Amino acid sequence: MRKKMLLGKKTLAALLAVTLLLSMTGCGKKGAQQTAPDNSVTTTAQQPESNGADAQVDTGAAGEDAGTSGDAAADTAEKPQLSMEIRSHYLRTAEEFSTPNEEMIPYAYVLYQTLEPSGETAEAYPELAAALTDYNNGADEMAMSTLVDGASLMEEYLGYEAQMYGSNERCDNLTIHRADSRLFSFEVSSESWFNGPHPNTIFNSFNYDPQTGDFLQIRDVMSHPEELPEMIFDHLEWLDDTYVFEEEENIRMKERIREYVADDVLCWTVDEKGIAVTFDAYALQFYAFGPMWSVLTFEDYPDLLLPQYVCDEETAPFEDRFVVAEAPEEIFELQELYALYGNPNEAYEGSGDAQEAYYLVENHGWEAYISDAADRSKPDSPITLKQSSKEAIDFAENWASAHDLSLPVTVYQYPNFTDGIYEYEVTNEEETCIMVRVRNAVTGEYIGEYDFSEYLNPPDTDYNDLFWDVTQTRILNCQAMGGILYVSIGHRTYASAQPHKAYIVAVDMQDGSLLWRSAELLSNAYNIVLTTDTILCGYGFTNEPDYLYVLNRRTGEVYDSYKVDSKIDYILFDPEAYTVRIFTYNYTYLFDMIDK
Repeated sequence: MRKKMLLGKKTLAALLAVTLLLSMTGCGKKGAQQTAPDNSVTTTAQQPESNGADAQVDTGAAGEDAGTSGDAAADTAEKPQLSMEIRSHYLRTAEEFSTPNEEMIPYAYVLYQTLEPSGETAEAYPELAAALTDYNNGADEMAMSTLVDGASLMEEYLGYEAQMYGSNERCDNLTIHRADSRLFSFEVSSESWFNGPHPNTIFNSFNYDPQTGDFLQIRDVMSHPEELPEMIFDHLEWLDDTYVFEEEENIRMKERIREYVADDVLCWTVDEKGIAVTFDAYALQFYAFGPMWSVLTFEDYPDLLLPQYVCDEETAPFEDRFVVAEAPEEIFELQELYALYGNPNEAYEGSGDAQEAYYLVENHGWEAYISDAADRSKPDSPITLKQSSKEAIDFAENWASAHDLSLPVTVYQYPNFTDGIYEYEVTNEEETCIMVRVRNAVTGEYIGEYDFSEYLNPPDTDYNDLFWDVTQTRILNCQAMGGILYVSIGHRTYASAQPHKAYIVAVDMQDGSLLWRSAELLSNAYNIVLTTDTILCGYGFTNEPDYLYVLNRRTGEVYDSYKVDSKIDYILFDPEAYTVRIFTYNYTYLFDMIDK
């Protein structure tokens, strides 16, 4: 999902001054597989006073007694030390929008870095230079893809929300950890905001053998890789270290670490202290206290590295070998980007057919409502649910994929979708218009356009609440059955800021009339499930009750409820097995359906 920081967002000026952390020592003393002082310096991205990456630097020289590591030492004795230019790139769209305080912000922008070896380094280490060329090309392609995707999303779907959240952006921070003839190790943290309540930070590491240009896995450099999962867990740290995990959670973390190691997807780097492993937020646990990390030091593990990767040479400080520069800013028009890379929005464009059946759905107030046209009878085939299992998971998508299950689409990601019977096109233009267009998925026949704009701007907003400005009403999900359209309406923050959210309305698709409106705080899962007589929906939020609800499909009244551990994301109904599976933040539950 696309995510975006809501509070504490960096300003554009701060983003341009990207921080590159460079170790002062560069490698450490001869024969060092030991702890060295933590001397670091922060350098902001600016044009260097030197003439770029080819500037002459005092690289120092390794003494003749610089250790006995065999042929590798002899091969590198006459080679210069690694020196490069860290070049910062800033891409942005020409299209801008104005924030409430009249600050002009681009639709999307990307800040990232490339590594340009000096001429001397490229000549001495041609394989490494070729590997870094591939890295730079990949960074360029990823940056342009992010820019196009972010800009198109802003243009097509966000509308007035841009004033609230800001642009789509990604800011990379490149950190050099080690740079000598045996190992070149650096990390890139990518922090992105794509219109959600939280930032998304991903950590990636790049470790190369300078002699061969080979991309190294952690097992390639460790003397005892089989012990790695246990070592990582033993030294695991996180931001909120006051929290004590239960044994069940520890078991799950250990298993996730083993999977990361087995799949070669660890983010790891080497410096003069040892090996540092970093995990993205939520990678090992389901708590919002940021990343976890584990530092394996040479002090704790003297033989941590294989001999050929032990640094036994004197190296000049990074600040003497790596210069930081800014590439010229690049500004793109949206149409220019679309001409070069295609327009992602075209996948969501309607057919352009005449849409004559337009209905403005009436709002009869901000409480539960049942019209005279609704069938007020109780369900003919009511059901009850009995929990049969509960399993801890990391991500619903991963678990579902491993068990050959397909998750429902989310309106937030895919405003155009189909359930095989109907095609839905959802429009969410906060403060202006929210509507659903429906077609027959088999014949393509246009059925109607259902406008829910009368449900915008509900009363009772608490303007003293910290999150009052994220209470814009939107369509959360929808589904039709038997000539009735069921639409879940709400916002994406606390009920304390705006209580009129997460309710379902039922509309007669023939004339657009409102049949009923449910009570509030019942439905903010990504989907609802319609059975013969009932609706399965779920509600939950931070510090708010989390429940799976069974509603009477004829009236929207609550028929039954089941407490769960956290907000429900997905609800799956298997009519053959007669079971319901739900996915919450960190568990999947399985319920057997029992007719009453």
